[in-house]
Amino acid sequence: EVFNWKRPSVTEKYNWIKRNETTKYSPNADVLEQVNALNISSTAKFGYNESVPVLTVTNADYQSVYFESFEVTEGNQTEFGFRSSGDGGQSMYGLTDEGHSGTNSLLIEKGIELISPVLSVGEDVNSMIVQAWIKGLNDDMEIGLYSDSDELLTTSGWSTETRSGDWALYRAVIPVGDNRKFKMKFRYTGDLEVSDDSLLDDIRIQPLESEMNCFVYDPSTFRLLAAFDDQHFGMYYQYNAEGKLIRK
Repeated sequence: EVFNWKRPSVTEKYNWIKRNETTKYSPNADVLEQVNALNISSTAKFGYNESVPVLTVTNADYQSVYFESFEVTEGNQTEFGFRSSGDGGQSMYGLTDEGHSGTNSLLIEKGIELISPVLSVGEDVNSMIVQAWIKGLNDDMEIGLYSDSDELLTTSGWSTETRSGDWALYRAVIPVGDNRKFKMKFRYTGDLEVSDDSLLDDIRIQPLESEMNCFVYDPSTFRLLAAFDDQHFGMYYQYNAEGKLIRK
């Protein structure tokens, strides 16, 4: 049966199915969220002044995923709203000029929390997975799940999955229970004093059943520096002085 292009509303829906429906656009008209014919969402988030994609994910809503590489900050928080409880000023507290990817990471200090933006998940989400690369630390890191009003909902530890040089990949799966809207706080809870080179970088938060890829860029040139797959392992890109790609 021919589809009525001039008047699509009169076309019988049982003969035609929408392949994709776009539910969210960026100010630059980039597609941020789509739902396919099976009602599965796919999402993209753009950063660096909304010029390049920093994550793409399937089977997750727009407000349920975050990735932060600490390359771009605005005042006392990052571009996507991550902040440190020790800010107390006009700049992001604990930001260093050493990174797992890119040039920046966050210093881990006792009593200082990294606080995520508020996440919102659908009824089909039972657990969240958190992954990050950490340097110079033991396993005594804790994740707290908090409500909008800062009420503690649950806590979870996370542990080392693997190592690459000085950096270790940490991973945790956190049940969300009946909480559909929450934020996360990350803090060091060990007894040992952490050193000045205990760093956290490339942190991602997503529903357990989703599949996400993340990207890190040079903020001045927008050259791709690293691309992280769904297991949070990175492909790194190196350039010469002329800006030509010389190594992956």
